[in-house]
Amino acid sequence: MQKVRGIAVLCLALSMVLSTVSYAADVKSTAVIVEDDMLPLENYLDAEQVVTVSEIDQLCDERLEAIVTHNMEKYNEITDTLRSYGVEEISYNDVMCMAGDEGTIDNANGVPLSTETRGGITFETFDTTYKLNGKYYDVRRILATPDPSYPHDTWLYTTGDTDELRNDRSAMATVMKLMGIGVQTSVGLASNTIGTAQTVYRVLGDVNDALSSTDTVTNISASYTWNVAEACSFVLVCNSGTLESYQIRGIYHKAAASLGVSVPTLVVGNGQNIVTGIDQGSMSGTATPINYNSTKKAVEGFISGKRYQSSVTRVIFKGIEDQIIEQRNLKNPTAPTDVGY
Repeated sequence: MQKVRGIAVLCLALSMVLSTVSYAADVKSTAVIVEDDMLPLENYLDAEQVVTVSEIDQLCDERLEAIVTHNMEKYNEITDTLRSYGVEEISYNDVMCMAGDEGTIDNANGVPLSTETRGGITFETFDTTYKLNGKYYDVRRILATPDPSYPHDTWLYTTGDTDELRNDRSAMATVMKLMGIGVQTSVGLASNTIGTAQTVYRVLGDVNDALSSTDTVTNISASYTWNVAEACSFVLVCNSGTLESYQIRGIYHKAAASLGVSVPTLVVGNGQNIVTGIDQGSMSGTATPINYNSTKKAVEGFISGKRYQSSVTRVIFKGIEDQIIEQRNLKNPTAPTDVGY
């Protein structure tokens, strides 16, 4: 394989195809996607439906959580909604041209490598317009998320399990920690529905009638399964009405995670094993960093010649009494063409 610089013609041809596809999608779509800063809705009276970028983000959050909870029905339902709003799926070849990548060829005809080299990744895009200080800018987002139908772990999705953890120190069921998920970010958290540590009683109180809030746990063992998904949004900007290329100026990463627990041993203060079978529980959610997907930060970066990045960098899974189960460093790619393996 070799790196080629003569791929501009191919990208131009693909861009023409993409424009046609985009136009067709616009004809079918009843919605227009607008930046939250470009409201009020009165500006879009000709549109049948107005959808904001923050609404798209919310749907993407819910879909990412559907991936880690293996809810394919919800994933497909949200994806269909996004398509109806004009969020289009694209190939990796399209991504290379949109992001200005020269591309890599694998044959004498100079055809870029296909999405097979990016197994388990879904790429999507949508365009908006942004106004800052009286000037308009064209904005294009390229989204990269895990494909839940892929049979193996991928660059943006990993899963695993643990050997049994034990604890024989006594504590109230409402105090003893059983499971938790923590996150680390590059610039702080804007929202975190993954949640804090969950106690034995909070997780198992509803599934084991023999466990009460006044019980003291004297012995417990538990096994865990975990998974984490990373979503990327790359915000590309150019001056509205010019022929210059889009430039990547906003780089964003968020995460969804889930943690499941199986408890085969649970002993309360009287020494009686109260487990009849195996008690199970789970927790899941999403974590979004400050200024995630901010168009303003990306446009300001375009003006200053800098890039703005905001990322969830690590997800930490914890078991009984905060014992570390797993720490996953996210990939945090800085360009859509870097997503994959």
